[in-house]
Amino acid sequence: MRFQTMKKMARFNISEVNKRTKLDYFKKLMITEMFNKSISVSELAKLSGVPSSKIQGFKYTQTSVLKFDEIVKVATALNIDLNVLKGV
Repeated sequence: MRFQTMKKMARFNISEVNKRTKLDYFKKLMITEMFNKSISVSELAKLSGVPSSKIQGFKYTQTSVLKFDEIVKVATALNIDLNVLKGV
């Protein structure tokens, strides 16, 4: 039983390299859209409902990570299509 559970969990793991690549690509998209639309971190926080401290940490550091629901909120606020991350 224990082995089967571990086997199922291993199937859905994402490698850290692949995860980081997708996060870096999303960060690049986010920064580009913020620049193009002249939106500050605090304005994006108000539009998305994600705390500005989390957005600022994600934007300026390599260690800060947004949760998936926060990424969706930010992407919706900036009109970013998350389907482009499938190919990364």
